[in-house]
Amino acid sequence: MSTHLETAQLFAYRIASQVPVPGPADAPQELKDKASAILGFVFWGVGALAVVAVMAAAAAMFFAHRNGTASEHGKTIGMIALGCALASGASGFVNFLM
Repeated sequence: MSTHLETAQLFAYRIASQVPVPGPADAPQELKDKASAILGFVFWGVGALAVVAVMAAAAAMFFAHRNGTASEHGKTIGMIALGCALASGASGFVNFLM
């Protein structure tokens, strides 16, 4: 019984030793360049939207100051800051992965 077990183990070892170990996949350079360009445009667009959002919140605070409700827009500025932090963190994470 043990000889059959040893034979089966030896056979399994021979099969396992012949399985190739794949290396890390690498994308073609053209695809890397296009993906990098697309991510660059998206990052630029998010940055531009963040600037527009800050300017819009500042304008809203300026006009709300006359009514005495300017402090309500502080939450808006906080949410914009949080969005900017998330966007910059996402780009850093993507750069880390690439």
